[in-house]
Amino acid sequence: MSLGSPGRLVLSALGALLFADLFLAWQKRCIRIGAAQQVCADRAGWYGLGIATGLATTVLVVWTVVQLVGVELPRLEPALAGAVLVLVVIEFATHAERRQWPAWAGLGLGIAIAAAGAWTLREPP
Repeated sequence: MSLGSPGRLVLSALGALLFADLFLAWQKRCIRIGAAQQVCADRAGWYGLGIATGLATTVLVVWTVVQLVGVELPRLEPALAGAVLVLVVIEFATHAERRQWPAWAGLGLGIAIAAAGAWTLREPP
């Protein structure tokens, strides 16, 4: 029994990582109250357009996992990976104020997802 193509395996793993990364604080803002006390608020990657990013990532992961278990579907992984990249870049740009490390990780994962999507084009259907 084969586990499927390496490109799809990598694509599903990267998609799962991006999905988890969207729950982390992409932005953080702190205000000082008094001399020594500080109050901070976080904004996860799911805010605003991040909802579309999360949904597109979910579709990508489900699509690749379904194909990995042997169901034949049209080859949409490269298009889905490209859509995820575009949404991540827009999400990254709109979270430019007080950006935290999860935003940078999300951008890196989006680029890696696009590369893995292109990798699936070189594999047999």
